[in-house]
Amino acid sequence: MLAIAAYFITYKAKKETVKIKTFSFSRSEGQKARFSEMRVRYEFDMIKNPQTGKIPTNIFETEFSFARNIPERNLVEGGSARLENLNTFYPAGPNNQGGRTRAVAYDIRYNGTSNRVILAGGVSGGIMRSNDGGITWTRVSPQNEIHNVTCIVQDPRAGNQDTWYIGGGEPYGNSASELDAIYLGFGIYKSTDNGLTWTKLPLNNLTDWDGSSLGSGTLEGFDNPFDFVHKIVINPVNGYVYAAVHRRLIRSSNGGNTFQTVFGSSVPTTAEGGQMDVEISNSGKIILAVNGSNPDLTLRGVWISTTGNFGSWTRIAGGSTLGVDSVANWRANSYTNYAGSTTAISKRIVMAMAPSNQNVVYILYENGKSNTAPDNAPEADLFKLSMANGYAWTNLSANMPDFNGSTNNAGTDPFAIQGGYDLFVGVKPDDSNFVL
Repeated sequence: MLAIAAYFITYKAKKETVKIKTFSFSRSEGQKARFSEMRVRYEFDMIKNPQTGKIPTNIFETEFSFARNIPERNLVEGGSARLENLNTFYPAGPNNQGGRTRAVAYDIRYNGTSNRVILAGGVSGGIMRSNDGGITWTRVSPQNEIHNVTCIVQDPRAGNQDTWYIGGGEPYGNSASELDAIYLGFGIYKSTDNGLTWTKLPLNNLTDWDGSSLGSGTLEGFDNPFDFVHKIVINPVNGYVYAAVHRRLIRSSNGGNTFQTVFGSSVPTTAEGGQMDVEISNSGKIILAVNGSNPDLTLRGVWISTTGNFGSWTRIAGGSTLGVDSVANWRANSYTNYAGSTTAISKRIVMAMAPSNQNVVYILYENGKSNTAPDNAPEADLFKLSMANGYAWTNLSANMPDFNGSTNNAGTDPFAIQGGYDLFVGVKPDDSNFVL
């Protein structure tokens, strides 16, 4: 129990006397709740109008408007230096909850008026929900479960859009000071009331590729595919739920009641290099990216399926035959001997399908280079895949950021990805050539 000393000071202005009363107490559940209440009251008192006792209307908008126009100190020499703050982004909150935001999604029905629902997930902060466009947030995670979110998805089908799924687990590490300080997710959660309440799906309902049943594993033990849920997507044609978990792509055809492995092998689920990414088009075409250091060399690369069934997958990159299952200058595979080796380089792959032209997919991957000496090169490659007529690849890697030419800034320039952790690619909804 933590002993806390509290000091209450009473002022009598006329006599200019001060009375101080001191006492100690232990922190109980009731007192914890009282402390939370006091903290909220303290934050309210900081921003209220002392005359009216109310928070002024539009106080945050006024604050943001003022902050955006504050001149910035010129820290860069030369004519290209910015003399004022041109940043139009501002923090949307929450400001009293821990954890980096790894997942955020707007309700498909978001219109800025009658629907302003946004869901966000913190790696160590849980599921946050806003119904006013991000002005205020409420944590909606189940109280007695792990508060760990790395991916969010909404059922896109009309009549089913109140259904959401979230997954957790971060294998690349969560601590800024401890390498490999991973977070285990331990499950997939489902909401059927538009994110207000959540229920964890069963952990022992997964049938593996060979017909065996995978157990539920143990809390805080890396012994189950659900410990790392890298991505969840929903087929807009039939509503099937696909989850790219560690070393497996699993599918549910009954809303998460049961799952079955549709891509994977006998390699243990807990082995290294198990990250995957998955995208599904409106027509139901599925594209899957498998880490280039997967111990099973036959699984590495990019795969396509129109049904998602086990055995229906065709590899189009990462294989050995150029023009068939391999792409020229593809550097997403780690070719070292994985078994017993400490030099296999994880080659994480992430993808983004263009919403306005779903025959276009951008693929960003860890290429094994270093932005410091001796390479002084961007650490990721970017490819554009066109599926309009077969599979046509365009290598855009020469365009990866390298702002200072021959000089470099470790960690930022040329393009640095922090060992594969800093990888993201996205496409503007109405422009398939606008890539982030």
